[in-house]
Amino acid sequence: MKLLITGAASPRGQATLVAALAQGHSVYAALSPTETQPSNLSPHPQLTWLNIDWLEESGQEGITAVKGMDAVIHLDEVTSGPFERHYLGTVQTTERLIQAMVRNQVRRLILMSSLAVYDYEKLVTDQLLDETSPLESALETRPHYVQTKLMQEALLCSFSDCWGGQATILRPGFNYNQRQLWQPILGLARELSSAGQTITDTADICTSQAKRHWQISPQGSLPLLHTEHFAQAAIAALQPIAIGETFNLVDDDLPSRIDYNKAIAKIMPTAQPIPVPWVIAQVLERLQQRMGISLPRLPRSLDRQELNASFKPLRYSNIKAKRILHWQPEMTWRTVLQQTENSGTEQTAGHPDQVSPYHNAWIRSEEAFIRLRDS
Repeated sequence: MKLLITGAASPRGQATLVAALAQGHSVYAALSPTETQPSNLSPHPQLTWLNIDWLEESGQEGITAVKGMDAVIHLDEVTSGPFERHYLGTVQTTERLIQAMVRNQVRRLILMSSLAVYDYEKLVTDQLLDETSPLESALETRPHYVQTKLMQEALLCSFSDCWGGQATILRPGFNYNQRQLWQPILGLARELSSAGQTITDTADICTSQAKRHWQISPQGSLPLLHTEHFAQAAIAALQPIAIGETFNLVDDDLPSRIDYNKAIAKIMPTAQPIPVPWVIAQVLERLQQRMGISLPRLPRSLDRQELNASFKPLRYSNIKAKRILHWQPEMTWRTVLQQTENSGTEQTAGHPDQVSPYHNAWIRSEEAFIRLRDS
């Protein structure tokens, strides 16, 4: 198949294009006008890099890029900044992509959404979160990222209902790999550093500046999804049986926050956690938000919506994806951390990868292409 993959420079984008090449697909990797081809990926005979401005006035760049494609895997997204930035980069970009697909009669579209779109306020503690769980309806209470992701999903429904689109939605858990182990939902940093400055960036928890961090719901499960497992699911979703379906994607055997924190502490510098059981966190939220009582060094961002969406103890299911896509996560989080510890891989505290964690997979895809070419 000829595949257009947007957001191709991201860790998930790189992993997905590698997985697609390994399956023998021809990949057209889309970058924004200001992005450059990742230097860690060598040329491949079935890979073409494109710089596309989806928002340029005529829309011609997008129309030209989509022409002749068999399917589009849409991974491009905006994760930070003001609402206008989210809307342009997530909603309007997707709208322009769909317009280009309609113009070229390209129907197959795989969208990366997020587990964040669910209504965590309506879920009770230890409830199973799956594809039948309610979506967020009170958009004004949720971050810009969630608001625009739900708008993006609505565009796919219109694409299917009005234009005969064949769409599949993927809602992945938190991305991790050997170079990106830290997860924002491990805790909140609000204590003072040695310099007397308040630590507000979750990445700072992974530095020597952070003395402690609040680990809310330490026994709650972390909905992790390894980068390569996402890529495998995205390619598996190209199957006709996935049309019209939505899949939640998480790994098997999910760790608790406290177990994962203990494991990564052996590999990277991380702040010492202060365990805050879920029941206690709810009480603190009521004191702080509803009664106006502020306790010393309590996280200022402690509010009900953030608590529920990020820390409520839930169970997560990947059964539907495994059953329909015949997708099976190959690695456990313990295996990934053990490999990271043994290799001495440098951690980036959640910052963009400097060296792709998919180098070996890239080599395997090149070898597979050579075998296919020579057969």
